[in-house]
Order: sequence, then C-alpha cells, then structure tokens
Amino acid sequence: MIHKTPALTCTAILTVLLAFSSVSVAVTDLYDNPQDPTILQVTDNPTLDNRKFMKNGLNLLGTEEKFKMFIKEHNKEYATREEYVHRFGIFGKNLIRAVEHQALDPTAIHGVTPFMDLTEEEFERMYAGVLGGGTVPVEKGSVSFMDSSGLPDSFDWREKGAVTDVKIQGSCGSCWAFSATGSVEGANFIATGKLLNLSEQQLVDCDRVVSFRFALSISYSDHLDTITASTNNFGLHTSPQFEEVLSYRSRPESSIIYVWSFPWIFAQCDKTDKASCDDGCGGGLMTNAYRYLIEAGGLQEESSYPYTGKSGECKFDPEKIAVKVANFTNIAVDENQIAANLVHHGPLASELPSIMKSSIYGYSAIARTDKHFIWENAVGLNAIFMQTYIGGVSCPLICGKKWLNHGVLLVGYGARGYSILRFGYKPYWIIKNSWGKHWGEKGYYRLCRGHGMCGMNKMVSAVVTKVA
Repeated sequence: MIHKTPALTCTAILTVLLAFSSVSVAVTDLYDNPQDPTILQVTDNPTLDNRKFMKNGLNLLGTEEKFKMFIKEHNKEYATREEYVHRFGIFGKNLIRAVEHQALDPTAIHGVTPFMDLTEEEFERMYAGVLGGGTVPVEKGSVSFMDSSGLPDSFDWREKGAVTDVKIQGSCGSCWAFSATGSVEGANFIATGKLLNLSEQQLVDCDRVVSFRFALSISYSDHLDTITASTNNFGLHTSPQFEEVLSYRSRPESSIIYVWSFPWIFAQCDKTDKASCDDGCGGGLMTNAYRYLIEAGGLQEESSYPYTGKSGECKFDPEKIAVKVANFTNIAVDENQIAANLVHHGPLASELPSIMKSSIYGYSAIARTDKHFIWENAVGLNAIFMQTYIGGVSCPLICGKKWLNHGVLLVGYGARGYSILRFGYKPYWIIKNSWGKHWGEKGYYRLCRGHGMCGMNKMVSAVVTKVA
C-alpha cells in the first residue's frame, strides 16, 4: 500500500528589525533570556551578569568582527553593499538564535556554522529537502518485535565499512536523494562487500515520479502477445520480454498491430500534491526515490553521473546501472526495536513479501536473503536545531515531532552522551548528514536516543536491493 507523505524541504523563518548606520544591526527586545556560558563562540561577554546584551541589542562592533571572520572562514562573497548589509543583519539575528538554541539544548554546542547568513526559510529551502513534513502511517500487525535485551552498548556501521564519506548537497534541497542513496549504498555493501558511491544527481534529475503502467497487446498473424510496460518522465521503460516481443517475427509477412490500453496508474504525479512528486532541488521523499529506482531499473555510480548541485536534464543510462532496487517500505517503529534491528540482522525468508513483513523493520537494519538485502536507515527529522549545531549530543527541551523537513542517514548509536535535561548519561543516535565535513562533528550529528527526539522515529524507510 502506498502512503502519501508530505515531502521534505529545508527552511528556517526569521524576522529582524534593522537600523543601519554605516554597517550595524540593532535587535531590540527580541529575547529576554540569559546567555548560556557555553556559547562563548557567539557572544562577546560570556558572563550571565550582562543580560542587557540580549535585551538591548548586540555589541555592534563585536558582531561585525565575527561576521568578517565568518566570511573569511567560509569563503562567502556578496555582490553588493546592500547584500552585505542584508546578510550581516541575518547573521546578527542568528547569533541570538544560537544563544537561544544553546539554552534549550545545553548538552550540545551551538554557535557559528556555515549557514549563519541565511534566514530560516532560506536554510530549509536550500539545505533540507523533505517536502511538507508529516509522518508515515503504520499498519497494525505489520511489525514483528525482536528481543532487544543483550544489545551492545554501542554500534557503528562506519566501523564495518558500510558507510561512504560525508557528502555535500550544496544549496540544493536534495537531502532526500542523499538519504536514499546512502541507504542503497549500505544494502549493496552488505550484499557484495563493495562500498560504491552512488549517484544522487540521477535522482535529482530523473525522479519525477510520473509513471504509468499499461498493457501492450501485440497481434501477429499467428498469435497474440500481451505484456506489461511502463512509461515515465525519462522515456519508455520495459522488461527484456518487451524487447523480445517487439523483435519477434513468426513469418516475414507477419502483421503487427499495437493495441494500447491503460488499465491502471502506478504512481501518477499530482503537481498540486507535493508529497506525490519529487522535485529535484525543490525537495522530495526517500520512498518516492525508491519507487523511481524500481521503475527505472536501478542507480548509477557517482563517477558515471556526478553531482552538480542543481536540477538538470535527465541523463540516466540503463547500461551503467550499478545497483538495482527490488522493493521498499516506510514505517515508524519503537526506538528499542530500532536498536535491536540494527544489531540483529539474521537470515530471513527468501521471498520479498516475507522480507517486507518480517521483524527487520528499523533504522540501519540489514537482512540477508537468497536474492535480496535490506538496509533500513533513511530517516526524516525536524532540523530546526541543526542550523546552529556544532557538536555534542543534541537533546533539546523542545523540538517539534510532527514537522519533518530533512532527510538523513542513521548509521549507529552510542551509550554515554551526557544530558543535563535527562539527568545523566543517556544513549544517542549517530546520524550522517549531507552538509559536508565542516558542519557538526565532521559531518555527523548526535541526537538523544529514546525520546523520539525531533520526530526521528516518525519516518523510517527501508530499501531492498537485488543481488545478481
């Protein structure tokens, strides 16, 4: 059953009151919260005594000095003086947001990141990419629970060679594509022992989820063949049987008549419903990407279809397919089951329907069968705290669980992440992001485990790859 799910996008919403004299920014009466002493990298005065800093405005000289350091560090360029002033104002507002995030998320470190000159709307549009937020309904009885006792304290697929290097999506809302390809990369590694860099650009360019399946009847003078084919935005896609039928001739005088019928629609893209359409840099869903890969026949390597960071013309070449996808599912699960499925990846029934109904649902779980491997680690979450995240275990006091706007890859978990808000050492998830190694902990994000933090357990996708 195909569930419609709002697609992931990346935005952040900011308002700022600016009053410029030369180059300056005044932010008045926006917050009345004390500064957190651990936010030294974004404030001039780290003491809690100077609370007027927050109430009466930023230290203008210090703020511009930090802005100039930010420009140099991240190679920022602004075409005009007006753009410089505009971005400086946003930067000043984001310093205040970082202070607020630090207060709400004291076990992590928040401060100046590469995205400090972007409004929340710009950040979400350019660096997230899951359209519309939301969750995936869970069908009752579809999950078989596993014994979650006796699990190791920590587990990390990076240590086993199943995770490619951190990638950079750039200012393109294609996180959904990176999440999906990461999932397929892991499944392929378990199946073949080879870690391939797969093409996100193929998904960005070619996945529009416009696909009709139809019956094609071919009448010859001596018999009638009826086969199934499909068509989508990148052209006609057929099985080998289709090609055999087209080339078949019983006698030279055979009369060929094509009778086309459209008995059903497989995955029609409704442009008024963003959840049903992946849209390149405009956002998408991991499950839509899997559906496309099934129809297209598979995914090319990065080397044969390199990433450009922008939507373009589809250049998919079926002759260069590196990995094939057999099926997928999207389901929400209990976090204890997520951990159990991550560790226990024993053999399952060889038939695909049995795989999809088995106990293998979960993040980063792997199941071996005769012909298929499943790797479940594509995750949607709320990225509101990620714009200012620098490191540590993020365990925010408040983080919406219903609006999911960013696709990431869950690769493991740890046991001892200290949480002030949770009164002691608590476990955490290890999440691979697609914003490069200069963000977070060399491109990774640690998120508090066991609380459904930021909705990370609401959108779980599992992909099944074919093994030749």
